[in-house]
Amino acid sequence: AAHLDPVAKFLFSARSVILVISFQAATIAGLLAAADGRFDTASFVLVLIGLVTAHAISNLSNDYFGYRRGHDTPDSPRLRYTIHPLASGLFDAKGLFVGLGILGTVGTVIVLYFWVVRGPVALAFSLAGLALLYLYDAAPRPLKSLGLGEIAAFLVWGPLMVGGGYYVIAGRLSLSAFLVSVPYGLGVMSILIGKHIDQAEFDRSHGQRTLPVALGDDRARALNRAVIVTMYASVAILIAVGRLSLFAALVAVALPRAGRALAMMARPKPPGPPPGYVGWPLWYHRASLAHNRLFGWAYIGGLALGAIASGRHFRLWLVGGVLLATSLSASPGVTAPAPPSAARCPLTQGEGGDPFYKPNAPVRSHVGTGFVLTGIVRSGIDCAVMQGVRVEFWLRRPDGQYDDAHRGIVVTDGTGRYRFESNFPGGDGGFRPHIHLRVAVPGYRPLVTIYLPQPGTGGGTFDIVLEPEV
Repeated sequence: AAHLDPVAKFLFSARSVILVISFQAATIAGLLAAADGRFDTASFVLVLIGLVTAHAISNLSNDYFGYRRGHDTPDSPRLRYTIHPLASGLFDAKGLFVGLGILGTVGTVIVLYFWVVRGPVALAFSLAGLALLYLYDAAPRPLKSLGLGEIAAFLVWGPLMVGGGYYVIAGRLSLSAFLVSVPYGLGVMSILIGKHIDQAEFDRSHGQRTLPVALGDDRARALNRAVIVTMYASVAILIAVGRLSLFAALVAVALPRAGRALAMMARPKPPGPPPGYVGWPLWYHRASLAHNRLFGWAYIGGLALGAIASGRHFRLWLVGGVLLATSLSASPGVTAPAPPSAARCPLTQGEGGDPFYKPNAPVRSHVGTGFVLTGIVRSGIDCAVMQGVRVEFWLRRPDGQYDDAHRGIVVTDGTGRYRFESNFPGGDGGFRPHIHLRVAVPGYRPLVTIYLPQPGTGGGTFDIVLEPEV
């Protein structure tokens, strides 16, 4: 990640791809206020910025305390599925504190504004959020190590963000807002349960008593299935009692993803990732996240339609934007937007085809001596490392000719790394010495490229970032 600029490094470290769940929570609060005719543009924008900022602070502090307490070790799931800002050297502690200071200043200004404008209730919501942030990561006995982190996630992204967000936007408390927050809060809870199931073996060995560690694998997976089912049941109940309009039934578009998540959680986790899988060892987490992302946008779309149908006066641009985002998210082949840092994770450029390529080379990491090439294969979606990827390579032998003895395939390991050794590639008098590489992974554009080693060197590094198919 050294190629990222400072802003991109910070966004990547804050795990900007997951911040969408706080964006969705703020949008739900805004739409509920709009449906009640109490929408305030300035308050909504500040709530949106404040919730996303608080989420970024949580992500950064989670990495800081995990690293400081020795939980985020090289063999930990956290370091295996993506870059850790401190362990990787992306930031030192000072740089991380500077970022946290900037975010904390932004959050403090917003809290003070709402304290003045909305009074002590707004401050109480803010202090409750701050307390949960401290208790989740920084406390001597963090909530996540007491089996309470998952419940805290429900409270934060449900009643606190949606119910509290509604209050500071609309200027009053609403029982409906708290009730309507339940399905979405359950969705975020399911994401964290899935993640902690994936990490349970490691957490258990390091004294982290998350809820899945306390329950065991089978019961934790059963709990997560129940949480997902309850998301839809609670929407149906809220429609039946008149707290939601019939438009909220739009969440049914997420049922196929719910079915896939339920099917995955009905079975034990596979021993290793499928070829080209991104983000291992996260498995149930990815299924839960993909489901909740679509559920959230569909839920927002239903609330937006309900607000329009209510006939109350409010900012139509908000509803239009929400509906556009929902329609894009629900379209086949379209997933949630890539994080801001993704555009700054440069894709590896292809060099066209090669007439000397032959398929079905043997799997081997040694075709000669004198030159070692290593690298990491990453996803162009979020720079996550890709495990189990087959990297094909071929090069000229020392006399400048191609032959089958100088072809091979290596497979990336748990950290996305590949390595092979060969002779220094020969030249033919017309081209610089080079090594050909080919990577083909489902869901990504096939890549054929070349690496140009420096003369006189005994090795090199060549990272590969794959372009996702659209």
